[in-house]
Amino acid sequence: MSESPEKSKLNEKGTFDDIVVRYLGQFGRYQKLIFFLVCLPTIITAMDSLSWTFTGAKIPHRCRGSMENSKADYWKPANPNLYKIKNCTLGESHASQCPFEECRIGNLSTCPSGYIYENEKVQFSATQRWDIVCGRSVIRAVIQSTYYLGQMLGSLIFGFLGDRIGRKTVFFVALFIQFVSGIGMALSPHWVLYGIFRLFVGFAHPGIFVIAVVIGVELIGPKYRKLASVSAATFWSIGQVILGFMAYSIRDYRYLHAAIALPALIFISYYWIIPESARWLVAHGRFMEADLILQKAAKVNNTVLPGTWYKELEEEDESKKAEKNVTYNFFDLVRTPSIRKRTFAVFFSWPICSMLYYGISMNSNFLGGDLYWTFIFGGLSEIPAVVLTYFLLDRIGRKPVLVGSFFITSFIMLSNLIIDKNFHVIVGITQALVAKSAMASAYATLYAFTPELFPTVIRYLAMGGSSMMARFGAIGASYISMWLVDRFGILSMVIPFSLLGLVAGIFYDVYKGKGVVIEALPGTIGFLVTQIIGFFGNLCVILATIKHKFGTCGTLLSLGATGDILHQLSHYFMGYLMLSGKVFTSLRTCVYVNIVPVIGLNMGVFMILFTAIDRLISVLFPMKHRQFNPVMYIGMYVLIMGIYCTYMAVAMIVGSSATPNLETTCLIVESLPGGLGQTWFVTCLAANVATIICYITVGIVLRVKTNTSESTRRMFKSLTVITLIVFLGWAINAALQITLILTNANPIISWFSRFYAGIPVNIACASKIIALLFNSK
Repeated sequence: MSESPEKSKLNEKGTFDDIVVRYLGQFGRYQKLIFFLVCLPTIITAMDSLSWTFTGAKIPHRCRGSMENSKADYWKPANPNLYKIKNCTLGESHASQCPFEECRIGNLSTCPSGYIYENEKVQFSATQRWDIVCGRSVIRAVIQSTYYLGQMLGSLIFGFLGDRIGRKTVFFVALFIQFVSGIGMALSPHWVLYGIFRLFVGFAHPGIFVIAVVIGVELIGPKYRKLASVSAATFWSIGQVILGFMAYSIRDYRYLHAAIALPALIFISYYWIIPESARWLVAHGRFMEADLILQKAAKVNNTVLPGTWYKELEEEDESKKAEKNVTYNFFDLVRTPSIRKRTFAVFFSWPICSMLYYGISMNSNFLGGDLYWTFIFGGLSEIPAVVLTYFLLDRIGRKPVLVGSFFITSFIMLSNLIIDKNFHVIVGITQALVAKSAMASAYATLYAFTPELFPTVIRYLAMGGSSMMARFGAIGASYISMWLVDRFGILSMVIPFSLLGLVAGIFYDVYKGKGVVIEALPGTIGFLVTQIIGFFGNLCVILATIKHKFGTCGTLLSLGATGDILHQLSHYFMGYLMLSGKVFTSLRTCVYVNIVPVIGLNMGVFMILFTAIDRLISVLFPMKHRQFNPVMYIGMYVLIMGIYCTYMAVAMIVGSSATPNLETTCLIVESLPGGLGQTWFVTCLAANVATIICYITVGIVLRVKTNTSESTRRMFKSLTVITLIVFLGWAINAALQITLILTNANPIISWFSRFYAGIPVNIACASKIIALLFNSK
């Protein structure tokens, strides 16, 4: 008598997933219980991740007068001018009557007696304890970035240990580290030690969150895994909400850290409740231990699991065994054109998504509203956003949801630039909540989308690499939202976030999946973004020179900045070629398009050199330098520059006449035919080296002279930093060019390498304004 179809099906060979679904069901009572229990500890990871928003909150402060004690009240007079004394200095007996400002008293550059803080919102924070304000405000960003650095290290180490010693062991080790480090932050006597403990908190969290989700999801059937992933994300949002209420109730940062850390003691009791990963046990041949776990699950689910279920696991054929013996590395993510496109796509999107999400989360009231309630509502807004994402992913697709999320965030940020600041504060709060919800949706989409883009054998590598790239974005968000906003205003966060959201959306929207278009698109976007930064940076240098009349040095520097603006005009045409899909143009067209940009690039490089020469003359022969006729003096440099640029323009036109219709991608170096390009590149590099030598000499002279003014030293510091940045960009480019020549790289690799090698130069040019602002008053 033959077996019934049902019984025959039970004895079929299958994978571990087949066995789980066959005998335990897709999402039974046991799976639900374990999933809920392991997701609870993920709440504390969210709380610790964003706790610095409150424990290191920026507090209104002012300088403490010399006659005030440490317990003086914070106040600001209705008319501060009534309290001002002109030319007030530290030595005056009435220094305490000087104007009380955030970072100075009167004409003093610092607050010699310390600070007085307003404790209305926060009773006692780390900012107040260690005076992380004014010139020390960057410490806020440094401390938060250590958390993400720890996450990066934890992802690598715990991922390795989880495969070696078991998921459960790693989970409880991470819980212990989180508890000890959390208490350590509460008790730290110095901000450096606090930052070290915060690094270890970040280190522990991948071992808690990732392992918990793996244990919780592995016994759930494929039908409900996406729902489980979305549900895990809601626990993260719940953690934010709880953190907001706790911070509102506990206004002392030490007690808040202790309150966040203590629940880890409760979760350590999970050691006797949560089982080891059954899948991991099976993979390591420990079937008896796995059987105990699955038998208990079957009992709770009211099903029957055969005692020999592991014999139904299908044996690996030779091809699968051979595949398991192959070692894959990160180079496999860029080995083939198809995988390379996908890798560029996700490695570009993850850091942007992370930067926008954490930037908004860490500074949730940046568009207005109360620190606590805006944060709480921000966490609540994520829950419906993630749930909506779950329903939209299969109905309209991953790509539209991702693109739409980026575009919504960009639109919200850009709209803030045009909305009248006199509008009700609720408008700003709504903007922040919508933007955060959109980025939560983008994050959930990337988590679902990224694994689907890669083959199984490199899927873990792709997710690990994406997570690492995301950490870089989070570190950048720390400095933007916790430092640049305080120093330069809200626009320093709104503008870059809106631009990044826009280019990320464009990146996916124009994806065509063919030829060089998608391969070159990340670089094209890199060029365009640095151009935007560089344009405004150079414009600020020019305007500052006009406003403050910096003399010959400032005039030469502004001419160099003008040259950089002209140089970056080439990116518009290159961006048009890439985004339109045309990619190539004739050499004649490329030359005529790039004549002005090449002249501008030469101006930028050589005017920086002439500025260094001017500074060298001014410190070696100060009296003679003051006697120079400024018009004649600067005219001499302009004449030299004009002769060189004229030669370059003529050489470009003549050189292209031999092959005017030659197809080219119109990189700026390709508009310099024959050996002209290499000669020009070496000349620019030599000019940068000469500039460095000039500033080294200037630095030596300034150290010898003891009567040099502070303003002169500050200007020298700014110019030196600018030069080093530009030189580093050119040096990276030069090293790659030399490598390509020596290795005789094939044309395709050579083209892409030269294309991306231009980005360091553009970043260097775009960084000048940052160097100037950070090194000058």
